[in-house]
Amino acid sequence: MERWVPLFQIFLHSPCPEGEASLWFQQQQQQQQQPPPGHHVTSAFLSLLEAPTAAVSRSTPSSSRRCVWMQTLPPAVQSQVLSFLAMESRRFCRRRLRSLARHILEDEASGARHNGEYSWVLAAARNLLDCVSPSHDPKAHEETGEEGGGEEMEEDFDSVPAWLSSVTAVESPLLPWLPLSLHQIHELGRRSRFAQEEEVEEKLTMEEEIEMSAGEQAGAHYPDLQILNPGTSERALSLKAKILTVASSSDALLMASEIQALCFSHGEAENQRPLEVLSLMEPWQAEDEMASVLLSHLSSSCSLGNPHASGLLLASVVLPKLMVLQSPASRVLLSTTVDFCKLHQVAATNALFLPLILLKEGINSHLCDLLSKIVRECLHPSHVSACCQKLLRGATLKEEIICLPSHQSLISDYPVWTESLFSLFQQILTRGVLLTPDAVDRLVSVVDDSASAHRKSLKFCNFLLCMISRCPRAVKCHKTSLMRTAERTDTFVTKSILSKLGSQ
Repeated sequence: MERWVPLFQIFLHSPCPEGEASLWFQQQQQQQQQPPPGHHVTSAFLSLLEAPTAAVSRSTPSSSRRCVWMQTLPPAVQSQVLSFLAMESRRFCRRRLRSLARHILEDEASGARHNGEYSWVLAAARNLLDCVSPSHDPKAHEETGEEGGGEEMEEDFDSVPAWLSSVTAVESPLLPWLPLSLHQIHELGRRSRFAQEEEVEEKLTMEEEIEMSAGEQAGAHYPDLQILNPGTSERALSLKAKILTVASSSDALLMASEIQALCFSHGEAENQRPLEVLSLMEPWQAEDEMASVLLSHLSSSCSLGNPHASGLLLASVVLPKLMVLQSPASRVLLSTTVDFCKLHQVAATNALFLPLILLKEGINSHLCDLLSKIVRECLHPSHVSACCQKLLRGATLKEEIICLPSHQSLISDYPVWTESLFSLFQQILTRGVLLTPDAVDRLVSVVDDSASAHRKSLKFCNFLLCMISRCPRAVKCHKTSLMRTAERTDTFVTKSILSKLGSQ
């Protein structure tokens, strides 16, 4: 009886007894090993409720009718138990539930106790009887074809399933309650291993096919024209010809309107593939003045409220120009790009900041100046900190950045640590951007790996001195490593670095 005390405490005090009681039964079933037939926790609970007692029925005290154990409980608890049995009837034998509900209805009805606290017991019993009656379960009729078939099926509620009964005749079962021999267990395990190996092979083959397909798409210089309808392809090629010959701002405005209608307006079928359309159009071929007109006009359009659309515009007009930048950017392109990034910070990080830092050749001094200006004037320090953490975490970012397929071959999975990149990080730290502890740890590791290649680099040593000053965690946790790194450099800043480390 002690095992049922927590359950009846739930029925007595819980504001939601049905749900908590269901969870209690699930926990009991998980803790209980496979029991013999008739000793399952649900069967045992019904046996407790149906147990006859010496008490006389409260509704007919003058008769010799006896109560079951459940009727000795307070009426409120009886109604809660019956409601729970109705809600979880699939866990119990329906035949026994019907018998219990009928017993309570016949006993209480015979005493004419239809009012007061017993009315709730009668209502719960009627509900339970309705839930478990054959007419309430159409599957029983479908499977048996007659009303009496359900009764015969429920006789086997506690019996061994048919699929397990076929092997109950083994001479030496592995476990008393599991009639399977040791040989059969080994055979099942062997088949399972083969199935797992085949599944792994199929998965690896599928992943290789996906990678090959992705590589082919990345290496393609032009989109697959078959995925675009002929009208869209014709309009895109027409705009490509205009981009190469446009010479006035008025023509550039008209061209911007056509690009917006073709790629960024809602409701047109061709807008479903703006990436392919822009790749075919090649808007980055426009002169810097005309490109600034495109950016200015499209950035003021409400159609670019989506960060992905803004990123596509940056990736198709500005990013290709900057990827091959070998001289300072023109004043008009720089000012227009900065103004655009101020309005679209998410696009600036995903379609400009991250792709440029991940260039396979690394950033040069001209890109460092441009990115420093964007960091200083366009991005919030939290955005910059998040970008630094992404770059330092050692995971590929190709799924996060926005870039046209024809330019993906210029982007690496990880940043190339050139002198200019160290200089950019120095300006980021000087601005007061806070790095997470794991980002600082990885930055120290990068510095240690790069010390030999940049031992005479003044930019590298200036960054090292800045990191020691701005990142107390680096000195506190990696002082020995930083001392070793500084000793491998050879510039006039080296002594300052060693002195700074020695004083902390």
